[in-house]
Amino acid sequence: MAYFLGGAVVNWTGWSLAALAGVWGAAWIPEKWGLSFAGVLALLALLVNLSKDRRTFVAALAAGVAATALYGLPFKLYIVAAVAVGVAWGLSTDAWLRARDEGDV
Repeated sequence: MAYFLGGAVVNWTGWSLAALAGVWGAAWIPEKWGLSFAGVLALLALLVNLSKDRRTFVAALAAGVAATALYGLPFKLYIVAAVAVGVAWGLSTDAWLRARDEGDV
């Protein structure tokens, strides 16, 4: 029970402090930015946490560049295209590095 309680207290404290920081920090964000700004911040937080190596960061950067370049596509297809570019970049980089390590390249 002590193991569970220790984890629960740490989790609750972190959650509460982050929620308070969000409540107090929200006053600095203009209302005209709306919820879209919160979505950008959430995705940015995911990007920072998931970018553990350079390959992952470069794949995410490629997806961001593709999304920016393809912004004019109808039906917000630039999002789908950006995901496809990021996945393709990551998979091709991974395959190339594995082949290089095995001496095939």
